[in-house]
Order: sequence, then structure tokens, then C-alpha cells
Amino acid sequence: MESPVTFDRLYEGAKRFARLAMEAHADEDQEVFLLHAGVSVERLAKAALVLVHPILLTEVDGKDDMLLHLAGAVAKAPARLRTIGASTAIGRLRKMDVLPQKPSSEADDLDGLIELRNGVAHLGTGDVEDYLATFTATVVKLLRHMRQDRGSFWETWLALYARTGFWHRSWGAVAERDIVVRLRVTGSYETAYALSPDSRK
Repeated sequence: MESPVTFDRLYEGAKRFARLAMEAHADEDQEVFLLHAGVSVERLAKAALVLVHPILLTEVDGKDDMLLHLAGAVAKAPARLRTIGASTAIGRLRKMDVLPQKPSSEADDLDGLIELRNGVAHLGTGDVEDYLATFTATVVKLLRHMRQDRGSFWETWLALYARTGFWHRSWGAVAERDIVVRLRVTGSYETAYALSPDSRK
């Protein structure tokens, strides 16, 4: 039986939640956006770790069932799957120089996104700043590290905007402004490219 903890499953899950996040952002539903964006980042971060070795998803807590399974020593997955959370996955990728190191505004923004995701999941949240730039910049960094095609990852998101008509509206005003904000905040032309029509090629 194939392990449920594989690169393909994590990566495809990240794509699905990215689409849901972008759909929620288009609907101006910030809570749902934060929830899905955080899940997408977590799964993509775990996918990046699995490419190195699945054992990097193991919690260091003295229990070895998951450790043995991810190391390939035991074929059957434990009845209860327990892997590291988003913050630990991000922390490990920072040690590998994949994601921005602390102290930096990029690192703080990413931590803020994950903290707000957790807050939404448990208690809900009030008005918060827009984390779209943080979400897209993080995804682009992880995709580049894993050598995954940006256009393929964002394909459903781009299709969503084409379907709703937001795409055409955006290049007149809305998304063009968003991309300028992303460039100013993240300093990353890759982020703008990941969300541009060129990435569909």
C-alpha cells in the first residue's frame, strides 16, 4: 500500500488549497483565504522536505512508529498519522536556506500568515492586513527550490480569474496594482511572474 505521505499527494494538495485560497481572496473572504493559504504553504513546505527525505516530516517526540514508516523500515503507515506542523516544516526549510531567515520582514510575514491561519482555525480573527503577497512569494520560493513549473502550479488560479472576469478587470487596475505592491513588499520579480499571463506558457 502506498504511503499517504508522498511528494505527489502533498504537492497536489498544496495546489488545491492554493486555488481555494485565491478564490476566497477574490471573494474578499479574508478568513477563508488565510485558512487555505496556510494549508497550501504547509503542504508545499512538507513536499519540499519529502524531496530530501520523508523522515524530515517526523516529529521528534520519542514515538517511533511514524519515523520507521517514513524511513521505509515499516511499510504499513501508523493508524494515526502524525507529522510536523507548518511552523516546524518552515523552520527546517530555513535551516536549509530555502525560506527567508530570521530576523527579516519576510520571515516575520510568513510566521504571521501561519499564526493567523491557526487563529482562524481555532477562534476566528478580526480585520487583518492582506497576506496575499506573503503567500505568493513563499509559494514561488518553494516551487523554485523544488524545480516545479510555476505556470502549472497556478494554472487553476489563473483559470479562476479568467472565468470570473477578474483577470480582464485586473490588468486594467486591480491585479496590476496588487503586483506593484508585491514587488515593493517582497522585492521579488518572481512573485509577479508567477501570477502573470506569461507563467501560463
